[in-house]
Amino acid sequence: MSINRGFAKRDRFCPSDQREFRIDADGIAFDRAAVEPPREEEVKVCLDFLSRCQPAKTTGRGSYGLKHVIEDSEATYISNGAAIEVAYRAGFRLWVAATGENLSAIIGITKTSVEEAAAK
Repeated sequence: MSINRGFAKRDRFCPSDQREFRIDADGIAFDRAAVEPPREEEVKVCLDFLSRCQPAKTTGRGSYGLKHVIEDSEATYISNGAAIEVAYRAGFRLWVAATGENLSAIIGITKTSVEEAAAK
């Protein structure tokens, strides 16, 4: 899957259109074999939550931290991959690690809108 989202301003991250990768339940899969895809139940919970959030013009939150905010707000387990998959489907900008085994992405989402969505 190739994702084209935004521009990175951090040295260790690159725009997600520079490398092809897959999203699985664990997160971003570059050079490792992908595991199972995110479960649709988790995707639906994330979609409901992220539908209440606003995109950011610059980098926003890490997917792993966002997954924990959603889990706390919705009182259910969410995989890192589900948060990334939904951000991709919803059109949020994504930045991914340029190298290494990082499974997470930076999602272009405003901190304020995440806090407001979690409060509801």
